[in-house]
Amino acid sequence: MSMTMCQGEGVTVITIASNPNSKWPILCQILGTLCYSPVCGVSQHVKAKMMGIFTALAIVQIAAGILYILIENLFIRPYDIVISDAPVWIGGVFLVVGIESFVAARFPSSVLLLIAVVLNIVSTVLLLLA
Repeated sequence: MSMTMCQGEGVTVITIASNPNSKWPILCQILGTLCYSPVCGVSQHVKAKMMGIFTALAIVQIAAGILYILIENLFIRPYDIVISDAPVWIGGVFLVVGIESFVAARFPSSVLLLIAVVLNIVSTVLLLLA
C-alpha cells in the first residue's frame, strides 16, 4: 500500500492506495498503513520513556491478573457460599490490559499509546468499583 499526504490551507488530505492482491480486507489495510506511517509516529524521546514505563506496568498488571485468578480459584472459591465471579473477570481484564501495554511498549505508536492509557484508566476504575 502506498500513502501520500498533501497539505493546504487548513486542510490535510491523506490518500491511500489499496493492494488488490492482499488477503486482508480494505479496513485492515487502511489501519495498518496509518499505524505504521509517519502520521502515527512517536519521537525517540517518547519511545525511550514509554518503553520502561509501559513494560513495568504490563508486568505488574499481568502478575496481578494471574494472582487475582489464582487466589480466587485456590483460596476463596472452595469456601465461598455465595459465588462471585468478580476476581475472575477483573483478573482477565488485567491480563488483557497488561498484554496491550506490553504491545504498546514493544511497538510504540500514538494509537497504541492512546489505547493503552484508556485501557489502564478503565481497568483502574473497574478495580475500584469491584
